[in-house]
Amino acid sequence: MRARSCLALAAVAAVGAGTLAGCSADPGETPDVSIYVFGYDSGMDQWVEDTTAAFDDLDLGYSLDITVVPPNDLQQTLTTRLQGGTPPDITSAPTAWIPAYADSLRDLSTILSPDLAEGFAPTVEEQATFDDRLVAAPYGTSTRALYYNKDLFAAAGIDEPPATWDELISDAQAVKASSGLDAGIGVQGTGNETFAAWFPYVYWSFGGDFGTGDTIELDPDACLSGLEVLDDIVRGSAVSQPNPTSSDLTDIQDSFASGQTAMTISGPWLLGSLGDLSAGVAPIPAGSTQSTLAVADAWTSFAGSTASDEQVGQVLDFLLSSDVEIPFLQGRGFLPSLERDFTDPAFQGEEFAPFVQALDTAKFAPLSDQWAQFQVTGESAMQSLYVGDQTPEQVCATLADSLT
Repeated sequence: MRARSCLALAAVAAVGAGTLAGCSADPGETPDVSIYVFGYDSGMDQWVEDTTAAFDDLDLGYSLDITVVPPNDLQQTLTTRLQGGTPPDITSAPTAWIPAYADSLRDLSTILSPDLAEGFAPTVEEQATFDDRLVAAPYGTSTRALYYNKDLFAAAGIDEPPATWDELISDAQAVKASSGLDAGIGVQGTGNETFAAWFPYVYWSFGGDFGTGDTIELDPDACLSGLEVLDDIVRGSAVSQPNPTSSDLTDIQDSFASGQTAMTISGPWLLGSLGDLSAGVAPIPAGSTQSTLAVADAWTSFAGSTASDEQVGQVLDFLLSSDVEIPFLQGRGFLPSLERDFTDPAFQGEEFAPFVQALDTAKFAPLSDQWAQFQVTGESAMQSLYVGDQTPEQVCATLADSLT
């Protein structure tokens, strides 16, 4: 067999034109299994090369055709390919996307090897199951926590991280006054998690819930209390960076890692980017209660793709094998999804402890058909809040109206 890989970086123009074609198989050969994967970081190119080479060593008669797609483009790319009848055989996706594609996804319960199908952490497996079908194979999880710059806090006379949102705002004011920085806390205002992460951070902290059925519920009191916090952070007390709507997740993480921001909220992957920065990790501040967000990214497979069930099973068993999975998680700074991997020394370090401990009680985005559109409405509404075009009351009304 041949040993080759096809690595492409999807451009926005290609998404719109639907031109993310895979490599073509030579006549008489078993077609390659096409895979789309999030472009998590600059290390993904090397991961693709190493992974395709390791798979070729198995000599199964076909290769992997892996396409790295920018995170903010992947959902539209998948939708475009699915509508055009040319979906990838396997793709990475957050489990929150499952309802939007559920009818098109393979049931993996009998495709995966039994030790994998039955080996996911219980809270993660719940997120991979839809209509009693295991439609995703989670490979990485994350919980979110507050990062804070210990040196900046000490210089401002602050001995410990904030436990409440009021304390966070007060601490951010003190750090700004002491350090002269523009940002006491970095807030994401554009990109996938503008609403999907930052709204739950505050909404859940005031007892909000999205419900358990397919119809998303919105608690008006928790919505208002949460958005009043964000409004105060960005516009009232103005302790965020100027104009958060121009800052995506990478921007706020880079600003914190470079010492230009005193605090931000992120996942465990940020630990590997901090270098010599003296950073602390603490729970997300509480409103009336304390909560945090959990996210699981998973491999899924479209039933209408060209790969057979046998091929999909072989590839997923390979991708989730310890030799492939653990280096991938380490490289991205993710936590495992398989119970077997939590005991690996790579995830036993003290720095990971707050994130691992939070996984048992953290909340996931709802598995609802409404969630994808709710995110779109929410992102726009949050941006309107940040620039002062809407009040917290108006944003909550906008969100509520979108659910009717």
